[in-house]
Parts: sequence; C-alpha cells; structure tokens
Amino acid sequence: MTAVSSPIAVWRDGELLPLRSPDPGLLSGMGVFETLLVTGGAAFAPTRHLRRLQEGAARMHLPIPGSQLVRAAIGALEPRCRGVQFARLRLTWTPGSSGEGSLLAAVAPFTPLARVRAVLSPYRRNEYSAITGVKSTSYAENLLALHHAQRLGADEAILANSRGELCEGATSNVLIERDGELLTPPLSSGCLPGVTRALALEWGSEAGLPIREADLPISVMKSTEQAAVTSALKGVVGLAAVDGRPLEIGPLTRELAAEFCRRRARTLDP
Repeated sequence: MTAVSSPIAVWRDGELLPLRSPDPGLLSGMGVFETLLVTGGAAFAPTRHLRRLQEGAARMHLPIPGSQLVRAAIGALEPRCRGVQFARLRLTWTPGSSGEGSLLAAVAPFTPLARVRAVLSPYRRNEYSAITGVKSTSYAENLLALHHAQRLGADEAILANSRGELCEGATSNVLIERDGELLTPPLSSGCLPGVTRALALEWGSEAGLPIREADLPISVMKSTEQAAVTSALKGVVGLAAVDGRPLEIGPLTRELAAEFCRRRARTLDP
C-alpha cells in the first residue's frame, strides 16, 4: 500500500496536534471491520469473524491483524456486556499511523427486530468491484441505501447487482422461500460472505432443510410471499413487507430460525 507523506502540521477541531502520520483508514477508507453479537456476556462465532477480518485485510493489502490481539480485544469487552441481553461488538482494523495496523473495538447494547420491513433500493451493488465481498470501512454506499430505506419507513434496503440479480441487503444477506426451498444468492452475485449466511446454509442442510444458493432476478422480491434476512445481529428473521407489500413467515424460514437459535445457544464458537 502506498505510504502516506509525513505531515508538517496537523489541525483538528480548532487545535494544532502533535505531529504524526495520519491513519489511511481515516483518510481513505482503507480498513475492514466486523460486527459480533454478544449475548450473556459472550461473543458469538469469534473465530469465523476473526477469519473474515484477516481475509478482508489481505484483500485490501493491509497488515494482517493477529489472532491474539483480536481475541484480547473481545475478551476485554465481553465482561462489560454482563447484564445486557444483547450487545453489538464492533472490531475495526486500519493501517494505523505507523502502517503496522491499528485495532479499535467498541461495544454497545442494542434491541433486535422481531421482523424486518424492506424496500427495493434504487442503488445497485457492483459485483465486479475491487472490494466485493470485503467488509470494508468504505461503507458509505450501504449507509446511503439504508438511510433511503429508513426515510421510506423501512428497516432494510434490498439491492440488485449490475446484472439485475438479487444480491443482498444493505446490512444483511437475503433468503427467499419458494417451491419448498430456501434460496440465497451465491457469492458470485457480489453479496458479502456473511457469517450468519454461511451458518444458515450449513446448519439448515444438517437439519435436513432444503436450502441452497441460487441465482435469482431482483424481480423475485416483487412476487415472493415469503422471504427473510440474515446477519450477525439479526440472526435469521422473516421479512414483514417489501415496498409496503405484506409478506408471511414461511414454514421453512420458521424452522431455520428456530434451528439457528438452538445451535447458537449451544455453540458459541462454531
């Protein structure tokens, strides 16, 4: 990665600061992050999130965060969540001012949604982007799509890719229930390789549920009667509506959501 020139002066919020090289993660969005669910004072699936953080750092030509450092950050914050039913733990990895890597970790309580209302986004995901599949701190596109959905009274935005295929939500992966199957777009669609998505595919298959990847047109969201989204914080949750059109929670979605909750409670680090 190209080095950042050393500054001759640094000013922030009305104050001159001691000289040091700026963090490229702050100046140019060169960073990766992970969001973990914390329940009962314990983070869920830390190994999978750590692996994706390291893979994302490699994709962006950043220093690779050490496993010991990341686990120390998680371990330091988990006790702060005791007595809190649900919390989100965010790990952010950037080059840092030294260029050797910097880890920021923060935790906060949150309230999960029982069902999610979605709208189809006017924005599109570029499946050919250099950072497709990376959980990058260059997150403005996702937030703008989400803010557009929220202005329309929804909780999530559903995006197509440049080929007009169903891709993902701004903050989640998508499942469609139809013809006795659960279907989710493949990674080739440009969607993020979600940790919960991967577990839903694995655990659903092991439980005997008909769940698989499939290419789907974005138009399926205008006709489907049953759909769901998956993410670290949401788990597996049914869509209540798309563009104001009510949806039902399908029987397979109910089974998958229940199976996911059972296994998550039994296995903290699958």
